[in-house]
Amino acid sequence: MILKAVLEDGSRYKTEGFRELVRALKLSDWVNQPETKGEYMEQVKRRNEIFMGEEIQYSSCKEFVLELVRVNMITRLVIE
Repeated sequence: MILKAVLEDGSRYKTEGFRELVRALKLSDWVNQPETKGEYMEQVKRRNEIFMGEEIQYSSCKEFVLELVRVNMITRLVIE
């Protein structure tokens, strides 16, 4: 499965699956430099709750990505 995602800042990602998309997003986080995908997802969850007032709930990379779509951090997601 191929995922094509566009983020709210206009950045674009093309990956082979949800895990790889989360991995790519983690690697692009130059400010916080999380060690793991799990740490990255928790940091995003926390920041979203603080700045946007919306809670992100997930138990997998797929659910995390779909939550980012729901809260408009990912503005476009195509699954092929």
